[in-house]
This record gives sequence, C-alpha cells and structure tokens, in this order.
Amino acid sequence: MILGAVALAALLACQPERGDSANQAALPSRGDEKTRTNEAVSPPPVNVSQARDVEWLELMPPQDRNWLEAQIDSPIEHVGAESAFLQGKDNNGYARSFGAVTELQKQRIRIAGYVVPIELTDQGAVSELLFVPYMGACVHVPAPPPNQIISAKLFTSQAEITSWEAYWLEGVLRIENTDSALASSLYRMEDATLRLWEP
Repeated sequence: MILGAVALAALLACQPERGDSANQAALPSRGDEKTRTNEAVSPPPVNVSQARDVEWLELMPPQDRNWLEAQIDSPIEHVGAESAFLQGKDNNGYARSFGAVTELQKQRIRIAGYVVPIELTDQGAVSELLFVPYMGACVHVPAPPPNQIISAKLFTSQAEITSWEAYWLEGVLRIENTDSALASSLYRMEDATLRLWEP
C-alpha cells in the first residue's frame, strides 16, 4: 500500500502545469528537441498526419482524474497481495476499473515519458516496450493505472535505449487492452517511433 501511494504521488507530481516551467522540468513535456544521432527512423510518409502533443492526464477520463487527485490525501486500496500488484496483475493491483478516452482512438499523438523494455532483439535493441509517465514505473515502483501506460511496438528496433532518459513516443494510438509480465495497459501503438527528449 505504501509503494502504491508513492507511485501515485510520483505520477501526480510528474504532471506539468501548462505554462509552469519549473514543473515542466519534472516530466518531459512539449518543447523543441535537438537532433541526435540516435534519432528514430520515421515510418513511411504515406497518409501520416502531424502528431498531436498529448499530456498523460489527457489519457484519463474525468472520473479517473478525479480519483487520482483524491489519492493525494487518502490511502490507496489494492486488490490482492502486494506481490500480485508488483507483477501488474488484477488491473495493475487497483481496487477499481479504469477507462480510456475514446476521442483519442486512432489519433496520431506524441507524448513524453519513459521506456520499460519488454522485448529485445538478439542484438539487444528494443523492439517492444511499455511507455510510462515517470521513471522506474513497473520496475522499481508499482505500475501506474492501465490508462497511464502505452504498450508500443516500434517501427524499427532501436539500440542504446535506457530506462532513465526521457523520450518522445509518436504513433497512432489505439484503445486496446494489452497484458505483459509487468503490467496491463489500455492503449497500444503499432509502428511507433521513439526519439530522445530534450528541452
């Protein structure tokens, strides 16, 4: 229960206020990125519209946002044992269900966050991942709610991806329940691109 409270406090703390540069430093947000040698390979430019920048809380319906904000001053209740919670079972361990924002279905978006690799090539490049709003989610601390995780398969596997650096994830967002050994997510991207985030 304590770990869950820490995770949700981290999630809320990592949501930047628009126009607040001090908070924006806590979690990657909108901004200009510099060209890096490990820049993602772009997908074919066929029917690709410009991505819409999205913040993590925009992935939560209003009732879920209200619930999350209420957790600051109240204990968090989880379903089942702490071990099940840490393994992402039972709705990521939360004693409630979560919804998706239907308006985001099939929208091309760009969002800033952190990588949790779940599938690597033989050469160690990341090919599939969970994308999360704060560093260490699903690994060092309990998983966020399912609508605060994006399961993604990259258009091109990428090497030298770390879990402690922030990235931009871009692609067409779909509402799709995906389970992994670490956590469940309500959102999925196929042929996604990953680019190092820089202010």
